Parts: sequence; C-alpha cells; structure tokens
Amino acid sequence: MFFTGDSYAPYTDDLLRLLGRFEKPSSWASAIGLPRRYDDAFMRLAKEAKVHSIYNVLYDSLSNRAIAGDPKALDRFREIYDRYREAGIQIWMSVYVGTDEHDHGIADKVLSFLQKVDAQLVEFVIPTPFPETPLWHKVIREGRLLHTRWEDYDGLHSVYRPKHFAPEELEELVRGLWTEFYCTHPYIFDRDDVKVLLNS
Repeated sequence: MFFTGDSYAPYTDDLLRLLGRFEKPSSWASAIGLPRRYDDAFMRLAKEAKVHSIYNVLYDSLSNRAIAGDPKALDRFREIYDRYREAGIQIWMSVYVGTDEHDHGIADKVLSFLQKVDAQLVEFVIPTPFPETPLWHKVIREGRLLHTRWEDYDGLHSVYRPKHFAPEELEELVRGLWTEFYCTHPYIFDRDDVKVLLNS
C-alpha cells in the first residue's frame, strides 16, 4: 500500500494503528521535506504498521539549507533521517536540480550533502511546470516555457528555460548526478538484484 499527500496528517496515528492490522507492508509519501514527526510514539506506530519506506521531495527550507552546506541544518536533517533509518524505515529522497536558486555549483553541493547523510535511495529531478501549478504560471508569465511535448514532462528534460543553465546543459548535469551517485555509492552493490547481475 502506498499513501501520498499530507491531508491525512491530523489522523496519522489512527491511520497507522489501522495499518498495523494488515500483514502487508506499506509505503508512506510526504509531499515536501522530511516527515514532520519522528517522536518515539510515532516511530513505534510506524514500525507496528510495517511502514518500510517514505518518499520525500527535498524542497523545504531545512533541506535546501542542508544541501547548501549550513552545518546546523545538516545536523538537524541527519538527526531526523537517522531516526527513521534506526527504525528500519528507508527514506527515498527526491532532489530538485536546476531551480532558479541553483548555479553550476549545485551538483557538487548535492553530492556532498548525500554523502554526509549517507543517503541510499535518491532520484534527481529537473523542476517540471505541470499545467496549472504555480511553476507553470510563473514560467509562462516570464516567457520561459519551451514547449508542451508532454512526453518530455518527466523530470529528466528541461521543458522551460532555466535561469542559470542552458536546457541541454541542465539535462546533462542531472544525468551525470544519476551516474555519479549510483556508480560510486557502495549501497548499490549491496542490493540483491545487483549481486545477481554481477555474479551472472
């Protein structure tokens, strides 16, 4: 089972108790930032509910400051992240690359951040202006939308003109992050499916 969105936040404890009655594990998705709760009671309920992973878009203030290298933000991020890992819950990080705040140094900052928090499961995404979202209205208003070939609205293509990159340059940078992270991270070689491939 996979849950997404924050509308159920006031009922989180009740939902986890309900999930605890089922045998199958569940995944949890929080739209922006690390989960808001990591107290002992919540972690116990999450474990009893067999929550095994949480998907997070790292575009909140704490995450942005941690990626930028702020020591206090990094320590706070790592504290929360480690609580979930100690409970056996994997956090799948989704990292935006190529926002208007990012310059050419963002790749090194992202990789350094991921190494410091010992991230294991990450995706790298180019911000995508889906119709009727705030980003959509912003790039249209500024005349930066490049096209509406919807098959390219996949987070791997730059469909609007970035502020500090050429579109093709940003796409190459993001592909490079995927390669750099997963080809050098020891976690990838611990996965059972990769071991099968390496031994075949």
